[in-house]
Amino acid sequence: MEIIAREKALVRLANKASTDLSGKEGFIAEYDSGLKLSGGTNALGVITEGGATESDVAILGTFDGVLRGKAAGTIAVGDKLKVDSNGKLAAYTSGAGTVVGVVLQAGVADELVEFAPMAPEVHAA
Repeated sequence: MEIIAREKALVRLANKASTDLSGKEGFIAEYDSGLKLSGGTNALGVITEGGATESDVAILGTFDGVLRGKAAGTIAVGDKLKVDSNGKLAAYTSGAGTVVGVVLQAGVADELVEFAPMAPEVHAA
């Protein structure tokens, strides 16, 4: 198992009914009567160990270390990150989106990239 969190600000939460998050490490999650992948606006944290019925999550805004998240596409060092509709991280430049951190390691689609997390900021269009 790959460790994608470098500090200990982790919680174990029950998954939303019928939501298997196995293999979803690095995706952004939200909570809606249980944990599920974020649709881009209600980011709660980064899945550090996904499971069939419950998962470990590093809560954004309370986590003071470096996290690794799943990239939606090409991102560069220093880019602000938003959550896409699939729970992945994408570069944020302007417009609507939920910003969750800053990239510390460049990457391309489906790579785990290091980022400095922050409390989610929701931006309107």
